[in-house]
Amino acid sequence: MKTGRIHNRTGVLVLLGLVAALAPATAWSGQLGLTAADSFWLEDYRGIGSYTVAPLASTAPQNPAVPGFVNAWQNGTTVTSAWSVAATGLDHPVQEGEAGGAVSYSGYGGGIRRVRHDVDSSAISSGSGVFYLGGLLRLDSNGDLTGLNIAGFSRDQGLNDTDYFDPAAAKDTEGLQWGFEGDGSQINLVLRHRYDTDLSSTTQTLRMLTEPVLNNVAVGTTYQVVAKIQMNSVSGDPRGNDLVSVWVNPVDITTEAAAGAPTAQFVDFSLNTRSFFHELVFASQDLGNQVTYDEMRMGTAWSDVAVRDRAVASERFALSAGPLHGRGSGSGWSGPWSVSDGGANPSLFQVQNPGAPLAFTAAGVDVHGGTSALRMAGNGSTTARYAERALSEVQSGDVFASFLVRWDGAMDTGDLFDAMFYSGSTQVGRFGAKVNGSADQGDFFVALGSNTSFVNPTGGLDFDPQSDHLLVARLFKTAGSNAYNAIAFWLDPAYADYNAPTWTYSNSSLSLQTIDAFRMSVRDLDTGKFVWIDELMLGTSWDQVVTLRELPTDIPEPASLALLALASAGLGGYVRRRR
Repeated sequence: MKTGRIHNRTGVLVLLGLVAALAPATAWSGQLGLTAADSFWLEDYRGIGSYTVAPLASTAPQNPAVPGFVNAWQNGTTVTSAWSVAATGLDHPVQEGEAGGAVSYSGYGGGIRRVRHDVDSSAISSGSGVFYLGGLLRLDSNGDLTGLNIAGFSRDQGLNDTDYFDPAAAKDTEGLQWGFEGDGSQINLVLRHRYDTDLSSTTQTLRMLTEPVLNNVAVGTTYQVVAKIQMNSVSGDPRGNDLVSVWVNPVDITTEAAAGAPTAQFVDFSLNTRSFFHELVFASQDLGNQVTYDEMRMGTAWSDVAVRDRAVASERFALSAGPLHGRGSGSGWSGPWSVSDGGANPSLFQVQNPGAPLAFTAAGVDVHGGTSALRMAGNGSTTARYAERALSEVQSGDVFASFLVRWDGAMDTGDLFDAMFYSGSTQVGRFGAKVNGSADQGDFFVALGSNTSFVNPTGGLDFDPQSDHLLVARLFKTAGSNAYNAIAFWLDPAYADYNAPTWTYSNSSLSLQTIDAFRMSVRDLDTGKFVWIDELMLGTSWDQVVTLRELPTDIPEPASLALLALASAGLGGYVRRRR
């Protein structure tokens, strides 16, 4: 089968000739089709990561425990330290990536420097012959305007470094790579793929082509690339039978359909068989610029590669010890925390080391705090003391919140802590615990509206001061309502519990339609008692506040029957959130 090339017009790849129509947009499929994904997590990330800030290969190759990969990193022909793990990941407006590490190229200008990591062949499975590949990349300097720097997935042909970059010798490496190339006057974002140099001949003349996708890229800007290979989806075209679509910086990555038309589309012969993804490769040829890559992913669904930067707001209290007032960490907020303790010094709300980090695990959920958390202290007052922080974006749809909580000290009847969704200066919904001292009434409660009674069902659950808890709430509008009139609450949920909240309460008399702030408070706590909070997350869906943002876990809402399998099947069902 002959292959075809693509032509550049104003920096964008365009399709030549008649091409078969795109297949229907791929639905959320979570990690059922995830083949390999490397976020370059570091060892100090709760033991989840395996990388250190050091060269990938060189004289001491790193051997990370990364799903979808096997063996240690390997050098190309030349032992090199030019490719290293960086301490900070890439930040992108919609794609997850900033947590954990990344891979950086030091800017070694002369010759070729290449490293590679074997893909686990047993993980490669695509009955439909559809693959998605992608990642983040950033040009960190542009002093050198010639040379090529690429990363991606390819077939291992045992080539030396020189032949890897030779268009003819490397023709059977197949796959796709993306990166940066200097054309003598500027640096362009390019795609490397296989093409036929002579469409007029019936004899294939296959070569690897590096072609611009986006011209004159900006230094310091993070770009997202998502590529889709549809094997054998085109027939009767002399250039090939694979349809390849490429998106660069799609604005909405929620689904493939939401991403809109691809930046580029072309017919090619990218893969001889669906098993020809042997390795993840980073390679540079004579480019003296520093380059960073992150979130290198391959799978069989859009959601395996395009992983949303999910949280509306997050606060992990990654701050030095001291009063919380006037400070804050995380993202999604319009300013720091404001603390009020009834006119007293706002030092009752402190960021401190909790000793043992707060943590909670259940089926499919593993949430871990860190060495700093919020400590809300009691002073015996019946006046509520609170910390409030405004959101950077006003919310008008479903709002989810979750956090870890620990009670430190004796529990007396009336002791209370809660979390509240606010609109302006008015409380919309709240959830928390008030010690009842009764065998009939549980401690945990929900409430809707300002100054409304707690809903605390008979037979409810008591707060266990010996355990850390994960609290999750969903504030929402029932069908036909313009106002927030319902709240669902989960205590220590498993991931599959989305459709089984601890309880749900509604109040049809409410009128507030937006949320713009979040508040946490304590009341009636004696001096020497503390409530600890960590891993606060706000989002617009269950997976945004229950899963780990750094992991490839954009799994569909648990209403999906597929979740039942995911909840007990390896990486796909074991989702974690940690600092």
